[in-house]
Amino acid sequence: MSTSSDQVRGWLAELDAVERDGADAVAGLSNEQGGRRPAPGKWSVGECVSHLRHVGTLLLERLEPALSRAREAERRSERAATLGLVGGWFTRSMEPAGVKRMPAPANFVPPSHLPLDAAVQAWGIYHARLRRAIESAEGLALEKVRVRSAAKGSGFLSLNAAAWIASTLAHERRHIAQMRRVRGVLQLTASRTGSPPP
Repeated sequence: MSTSSDQVRGWLAELDAVERDGADAVAGLSNEQGGRRPAPGKWSVGECVSHLRHVGTLLLERLEPALSRAREAERRSERAATLGLVGGWFTRSMEPAGVKRMPAPANFVPPSHLPLDAAVQAWGIYHARLRRAIESAEGLALEKVRVRSAAKGSGFLSLNAAAWIASTLAHERRHIAQMRRVRGVLQLTASRTGSPPP
């Protein structure tokens, strides 16, 4: 039987991979390249980074106190938590292979003015905070910890803490894959115009 410790170690390994892949996706990009959109209405690499940090921070503002309350109430379990029917679907939809395109809610749209280097630095600070939250989840009965979505227009969407952690990691993978596609478009454009490639 999978334990809470196993689950948390798995999530931390996923976060390690996200950080490695994210660093690779932004490596070598200047602020100008990081702010360049591949097409009108499409996000730049920098906007993807800012979106992940912004959305993740909004979630942590709700998840962290919920985990703290669970610890104070001694809601503990040594068993790995299930994501639930809706939570499992939501997490799968966040993965890069998710077929459904999801327009960002109004309060999740990233700022377009933040330089890439500043966005990446803020992303790293957020990741450290997410890591601490995941570590603090070990041994808690995460299925009993309910957290409402911070997205505008999400209605009464409420998932358990395990589903939010899993879907957040999937959401990171989704936008890192998007960053790589943006770099590919910029490289193709550079090869056609003779400008320096990203």
